[in-house]
Amino acid sequence: MRLIIAVVGSLALLTAGCSKGDKGDAGPPGPHGERGEAGPPGPPGLKGDAGPAGPAGPRGPAGPSGFRIVTDQAAATCTAGEIMISAYCTGEGSRLHITGTTGAVCEGSPGATAVLVCAPH
Repeated sequence: MRLIIAVVGSLALLTAGCSKGDKGDAGPPGPHGERGEAGPPGPPGLKGDAGPAGPAGPRGPAGPSGFRIVTDQAAATCTAGEIMISAYCTGEGSRLHITGTTGAVCEGSPGATAVLVCAPH
């Protein structure tokens, strides 16, 4: 029994000297490694705020008024894609006869002509 105690005590003393010591200072950084491959794209981010308005552009040319006047015909009509918005007859004693939504005829007076105002529709 004394032998066992002596062996265990010897082992305890021997292993006590093998304990870990204090941590030392860090060494200098090593060289950079090679660049790896790019990873997959991440999810899209949140939509940003609208930027400020830019300066006003130059003014464009004036467009057509859209109205067309038809004159000097006893029977006048607007073209396809137009509608008649006004009509009257020139000449004393003439009568205006409307023909649908696109034309008019002046009757009753020789030389009377229709005047139409046509607009696109």
